[in-house]
Parts: sequence; C-alpha cells; structure tokens
Amino acid sequence: MRFSMPIKVRYADTDLQQVVYFANYLTFFDEALMAYLEAIGYGLPQLLKDGFDTVYVSAKVDFED
Repeated sequence: MRFSMPIKVRYADTDLQQVVYFANYLTFFDEALMAYLEAIGYGLPQLLKDGFDTVYVSAKVDFED
C-alpha cells in the first residue's frame, strides 16, 4: 500500500534561514506513522485495545550541509 501525507511546515518548525530544523523531522515521522496506522484501520485506540503500543527505541537525525 502506498501512503503519503502532506505536512504543513509552520514558521515555528524552521530556523532563521527558513529551513526546517532537522529535529522536527522526527515529529513529522511520528505524525505520518499515526496517520498511516489510521489509514490501514489500525489506529492508536485499536492498538491499545489489542494490547499493543508504539515505542521509539532509537532515533537519529544527521544533518548534512
């Protein structure tokens, strides 16, 4: 299944050069993951009901200029 989700970048998500601050990509990823789970009919309420939860064990963002 292909999935896409537009994310509106807010002013608060950017730095002084009006570029998205790299750590905000983790928030975008979390929003997209939750939207994907809902799109396949398995949103957070269903996960919790079935005894599951999502946990991020590790995350890394590299900035390359």
